[in-house]
Amino acid sequence: MTDRSVGGDDVVQWARTAEFSAPLRWGEIEAEILSRPAPDGEPPAGPNPVMAVPLYVIGAVVYATPLLGLGMLVARAIGAIPDSGAWQRAAFGAFVVALFVALVTLETWRSSGRRRRWMDLIVTGVSGGASGVGFALLQSGIADLAGGGLLILVLVSAMAGVAVFAAVLAGSKGWRRRTPKKLRPQTREDRSYNNVRARVLEILVKRGVVDEREVDIPAMLDMPIGSWGELDART
Repeated sequence: MTDRSVGGDDVVQWARTAEFSAPLRWGEIEAEILSRPAPDGEPPAGPNPVMAVPLYVIGAVVYATPLLGLGMLVARAIGAIPDSGAWQRAAFGAFVVALFVALVTLETWRSSGRRRRWMDLIVTGVSGGASGVGFALLQSGIADLAGGGLLILVLVSAMAGVAVFAAVLAGSKGWRRRTPKKLRPQTREDRSYNNVRARVLEILVKRGVVDEREVDIPAMLDMPIGSWGELDART
């Protein structure tokens, strides 16, 4: 009986020591992975389905926070909320999140090979747009709105959102390639092989064999098992 528990470790050791020619032949690398039995006990690649819904909810709340901050400024401008330190602190926190969203999006885009995604454009557009309108309200004198530190923060958040939006729009190498969900690794064996593919990619990046800015690793891990050879035809 084949010992299926060592397949992953065996190919990982191969990835650490093998010599690779340039350009890389992704079909050959995947063939080497698939020549071993799929290891048992490998955690499935991708997020835990149990945690997926809470994570999506948290993400939606975070991305909507800049709009919440703008809503507080509008409410204060029309007198719907009283002038107090509480709303100022809440608005300050909301625009800190707006700045955070822009910076995290920039780092995610940069580290994933500068591939454009609609989500990146949407969240930075919302963050920068909400902050820009908020800055205009703070400057307008429509109401006795808080200034000072909040004014500076909102301005910085607006500039960061607009700058990252422009970088993603104009500085990307192209749209991130998406594999239809039904074609992504689905079976337990496929997910196990995909986990090994992820480990091999991580090792090749650490060795300097692969420049993570030049390849779209998330898209590669979405590809069906056995399809990496398609990447060779594009080089």
